[in-house]
Amino acid sequence: MTGALYNTAIILSIVSLVASQDYSNTITSKSTIYRGSDNYKYHGCYNETTQIQDSAEDRALADGTHLVKAGKMTVPMCLDFCTSNGTQYKYAGLEWSRFVEDHSD
Repeated sequence: MTGALYNTAIILSIVSLVASQDYSNTITSKSTIYRGSDNYKYHGCYNETTQIQDSAEDRALADGTHLVKAGKMTVPMCLDFCTSNGTQYKYAGLEWSRFVEDHSD
C-alpha cells in the first residue's frame, strides 16, 4: 500500500470504530438544588453586571471574601468556606463551579 492510501485506510478504520461505539452508557448529570444547609437557602441564579455596558460593573457579591478552586468547588465546600472564619455571612454564591464569594449585607 502506498503511504497516502495506507493513511486513508487507517483514518477510515478509526472513524469506523468511533462511529460504532455505543454511547448509551453516557453519564449525564442533572442539576439539583442543594438543600443540605440549615443556614443558607437557595434564592435562584443572578447575573453580575461586570460586563454590561453603562452599568456599575459590580460583582454580585462584592466586598466579601472569596476562594477559587478551579473546576473543583462544590456547594458544601462553598458553604464551609463561608462559615470557616466564624462570620455568618448573609449570602454565599458559587460561580462557574470554581469561585465562591460571600457577603454580609
